[in-house]
Amino acid sequence: MNGKNLFAKTLLFLGTPILYILHPVRFYGAENLPENGGFIIASNHIFWLDAFYIALGSKKSVNFMAKSELFKYSFFNWFFRSLKAFPVKRGYFDRKALKTAAEIINKGEVLGIFPEGGIITKDGKPTKAKWGVAYVANECKCDVVPASIYSEKGKGPFKRITVRFGEPIKFAQLNLGENPKRAEYTAAADYIMEKIITQWGKGNERN
Repeated sequence: MNGKNLFAKTLLFLGTPILYILHPVRFYGAENLPENGGFIIASNHIFWLDAFYIALGSKKSVNFMAKSELFKYSFFNWFFRSLKAFPVKRGYFDRKALKTAAEIINKGEVLGIFPEGGIITKDGKPTKAKWGVAYVANECKCDVVPASIYSEKGKGPFKRITVRFGEPIKFAQLNLGENPKRAEYTAAADYIMEKIITQWGKGNERN
């Protein structure tokens, strides 16, 4: 285990009681997470702790894309990179970030993406996906696990949340051709978001 993996696992272990206190959480569908190979976990985004709860529910450690502003200062750059996060510049096509994402998956690791582009909705409802998630999936020819974070009573402290992992979307289901165009990426991202919304729509149900 390398230093980053050890640091991330140690921090998550030590911080788990605090996470459960801040937001009593239930996890469903962890059995849907592949045990072998690299893949994407794509989730809606309701508040800043989402990445920690997704990581807490995953059997494998998760690398996350995070907005580049979080890496501006030296300490935070070290801290977030130690948590296996890496920066993505929002608002344009960040080739470097997308290349890093592909490398992570090709190494057999897990990549966490918020397809909405880091937008945290005020009402907690999922919004439209950006097409980057489909681009990364195509670069790696990998499956995508649709995940959702649901909070029935808002996203403030001590509100119960439900994290749910759906059945993997097989790469072939994204219908991306040999040389996809922008429209094909957009359609594939919309399809992924539909599956996320399906999971989110189950609310606090047990299945």
